[in-house]
Amino acid sequence: MTGRKMVTLIKNLKIFNPGHKIFEGSIVLKEGKIADIIKNKSQKWDDSHFEKVIDGKGLHCFPGFIDLHSHLREPGFEECETIESGSKSAAAGGFTTVCCMPNTNPVNDHPRVTHLIQEKIQNHAVIKVFPIGAISEGLEGKKLAHIGLCIEEGIVAISDDGRCVTSTAFMQKALAYSRQFEIPVVVHAEDPELVYDAGIHTGRRASLLGLKGSPALAEEVIVSRDIILAERSRAKLHIAHVSSWQALKHIERAKDRGVSVTCEVCPHHLVLTEKAADDFNTLAKVAPPLRTEKHQIALRKALKDGVIDAIATDHAPWAEKYKDLPFQEAACGIAGFETAFALSYSLVLKKVISLDQLISKLTVEPARIFGFKKPEIKKAQSADLTLVNLSQKYQIDSQQFLSKSRNTPFHGMKVQGKIKYTFCRGALVYGDI
Repeated sequence: MTGRKMVTLIKNLKIFNPGHKIFEGSIVLKEGKIADIIKNKSQKWDDSHFEKVIDGKGLHCFPGFIDLHSHLREPGFEECETIESGSKSAAAGGFTTVCCMPNTNPVNDHPRVTHLIQEKIQNHAVIKVFPIGAISEGLEGKKLAHIGLCIEEGIVAISDDGRCVTSTAFMQKALAYSRQFEIPVVVHAEDPELVYDAGIHTGRRASLLGLKGSPALAEEVIVSRDIILAERSRAKLHIAHVSSWQALKHIERAKDRGVSVTCEVCPHHLVLTEKAADDFNTLAKVAPPLRTEKHQIALRKALKDGVIDAIATDHAPWAEKYKDLPFQEAACGIAGFETAFALSYSLVLKKVISLDQLISKLTVEPARIFGFKKPEIKKAQSADLTLVNLSQKYQIDSQQFLSKSRNTPFHGMKVQGKIKYTFCRGALVYGDI
């Protein structure tokens, strides 16, 4: 080791790449990349050689987390979130890459809007942010958006998320068109003609509240339809926020047939059931809704068995005025970045999934689905790192969120697994110091 100064030394870490054994070591960051990784037993560091030194004793170091599904609200709903506040919130959740949905105002259906979003990302985001473009103009499901031109501006997938594409003919057209660009089509699988009251599962609980709700059938029929269309067109289909066991069966069978279909699950569907919406709790109002324990058990099993490919937050921040309304009028969504890891890690503690599976679902698998470079803690790689104290217990406090919004049903919940530091391109973008 020479006397030349390096940017950052992070020492005494437990370093973990999915699929590999954990080892104790130190990482040197320089010019945005991992300059060196040394096992602790093979070398002792002189801290004076470095501009910044972080002692990572007791911390696990993972590749930076990737979120395929978030809403950053800008442009149009800046009172709820901005690209700057959302990216800071994501960093606090351990995410170094997020993809933002197009249901902004204006909708990201035109290259001018994509360009505007990219400018805001360049100027204000503290992590890597990739926009997802709309399938249809205005999310109306009638005319294809300017997909090719939006791809030139940097969109990584297309989706009308927040709305379901109801026309089978139009969805067939969109899937066929997407194939020439080899980008995924991300679907919100919830047939609006079968949804009577959004945000709550059809069943006894909904009836007690005087609501008809949204049945699992609304999800199942769209998943089944879009799988058939994707199989015929050989397009890449990604099912967002899967929530029903029936839909999972269709996805599993399609994968067995070799259909190019992937899916994600949200932490809230893994840890909560419809009970959370009791007393008209709008903080637990999401689309698709929280369902019964039977569905939750199936989701957990599918995550373990590999039917579910990734964990995604569906971070959906809303200002209080959008949630403090009668249940049927309130917006659907949870601010999910800053609770995602601890909620998901609870499944490791309960031995539902392994730590390796969890980290893979947050890193390697999302990268594979959207065609990003495989995230690894490896020399010469981009220094996108998440440092976590897996043993630290704490209570979720929504008032401490870096998001502009506080809409979460998890406020006050006791959890374990605290994000301590997040590095993106070698820069410290979050530090719980």
